[in-house]
Amino acid sequence: MAQSWPLFLGFALLMIGNGLQGTLLGLRATLENYDTTVIGLIMSCYFGGYLLGSLTTPKLLARVGHIRVFAALAAMASICILLHGIFVHPLAWGIIRIFSGLSFAGLYVVVESWLNDLAQSGTRGRILSIYMMLSHGGLAAGQLLLPVADPQQMELFVIIAILISLALLPIALIPRSAPNFAAPTRLGLRALFRASPLGVVATACAGVLGAVALGIGPVYAAQTGLQAHQIGLFIASIILGGMISQLPMGWLSDRFDHRKMILATSCVGATMAALCAIGNPAQFPGILAVILYGGMAMPLYGLAITHTNDHLRPDQFVSASASMLIYNGIGACLGPTVAAALMDMFGPHAFFAFIAVTFAALAVFVLHRMRMRAPVPLDEQQKLVPMPRQSTILTGLLFPRRKPDDNQQ
Repeated sequence: MAQSWPLFLGFALLMIGNGLQGTLLGLRATLENYDTTVIGLIMSCYFGGYLLGSLTTPKLLARVGHIRVFAALAAMASICILLHGIFVHPLAWGIIRIFSGLSFAGLYVVVESWLNDLAQSGTRGRILSIYMMLSHGGLAAGQLLLPVADPQQMELFVIIAILISLALLPIALIPRSAPNFAAPTRLGLRALFRASPLGVVATACAGVLGAVALGIGPVYAAQTGLQAHQIGLFIASIILGGMISQLPMGWLSDRFDHRKMILATSCVGATMAALCAIGNPAQFPGILAVILYGGMAMPLYGLAITHTNDHLRPDQFVSASASMLIYNGIGACLGPTVAAALMDMFGPHAFFAFIAVTFAALAVFVLHRMRMRAPVPLDEQQKLVPMPRQSTILTGLLFPRRKPDDNQQ
């Protein structure tokens, strides 16, 4: 653990840079008067590249090693954000966002692979805690940098590039040898859906909700007249809600049927989103509704994977997590485009209306599945392990699931 601080420092810098990047691009695109549907397509390109990078980077790691892959992808990510500031055009941004998403996914794969190698029986819990803290804290901290400079100038783009480049320095000098690596296999997508239809649908909805919040949230905030510092606080509140809810969600999931947990999360999330749609999310009590909405949206991915694992053998958990990423990625690609198109047709308040409908549709599907299938006994359910927002194909390796009565390895 004492030798691992360079890895954690590099990861923290990446999260700060990526947190600022998403909000900056949404705000800048709005200030450039891009069509809202076009902005949605641009944001979706990032998640398409992210899915591609998460699936392909493990093969690259096995060929050339961790440090070289990290260095190459960090350079690509820095170049991409600078290109956004130089070529301010929707088509150029869409193409650049694909490579940006690919780069960041690959960077997270490297970090998670390295952390998995570090994790031993006595340190896995601490590594999980640090990883989750840096994941949410870094994304939130990035929002606070938004008012530092004019989003229509180049300075913020340069700051992000500097943060990404700085992340390379501690990792390139890490005093540990790179770990041996073997990419995990994936469980078949059809087989996964047959095993747990609700888990797959909830995973896709989690992708929709997360991508819409972080991709289109800044656009919504700008269109409703919020200033740069208010936009940063708005996105930070969503992330903060997700971070606060992790512990109570874990406690409750150990005591109730996971399907009821997903149902309750969907109902509360739909209610909070509806309140935000008719109120002012920048003022109290609207900001409280935003925090509670984030508290329902962010943990949904972990709940979905945990419920899916309730219907799998322990040896299938890691391969299932890798396949769930694809369903999550499909949702993340579709969500921003659909939300942006609705905002074009009905105005900015369609942002929260779309989120409320997504939550409500998931709740209806949960009720349908509860009629179709008997619940898994509580003593056979999986324990909930929080999932970071930037999950990759290796997240299942880093935080493997286990039965509640298993001895910790």
